Amino acid sequence: MSEERRRGRPISGAVDERLVEAALGLVEESYSFDRLSVDAVCRRARASKASFYRRWPDRESFILATLDRLRPAPLARGETDSLRDDLIAILRSMFGFDLRRTRIVNAALVAEGRRNPGLKQRYIAEIVQPRRRALTDRLDHAAAAGALPADTDVYALHELLTAPVLKQVMMADPDESVADDFIERLVDQALRGGEPRQATAAQTSKNR
Repeated sequence: MSEERRRGRPISGAVDERLVEAALGLVEESYSFDRLSVDAVCRRARASKASFYRRWPDRESFILATLDRLRPAPLARGETDSLRDDLIAILRSMFGFDLRRTRIVNAALVAEGRRNPGLKQRYIAEIVQPRRRALTDRLDHAAAAGALPADTDVYALHELLTAPVLKQVMMADPDESVADDFIERLVDQALRGGEPRQATAAQTSKNR
């Protein structure tokens, strides 16, 4: 007998989504995790606590799962043949599926992390680091393949790419607009460095 059969009814993805959406809605309304109790989430999602605990062992694990669903999964190495396109995809994913929601939830997470250092540590280990590795792995791969100079300082390039995006996520007002081409311009400037546009047209074409 399968493990799923032993546990009872198969887990419903629709209930998963209702629980996660309920949690995000509570955070968006209050700009904090204070109202995010198991009881409140289940009540809003119209789900039983038994359904909740079949999926997550505790509130902290549920919060991490909810945070993980704010953004697309980390990009796999070599998903496309274009360094530029991959960098754009990785950086754009930092905005999440809904930038306003991402901003509100991240601001609430900062406050929650001060009260709950264990949650902050798990968030960094389970969510931040895999996404960080996706970017550094892609840059390492590009340097090894010749799409970037072999002596590229991958750490420095990573910081140059991510800092402006994190500023938009962590420091901007939730409703502040971002130019549609912000990520593209950021990536193009990082790949070009300080050289004039005309001087690097060939390199940009190579990175595509």
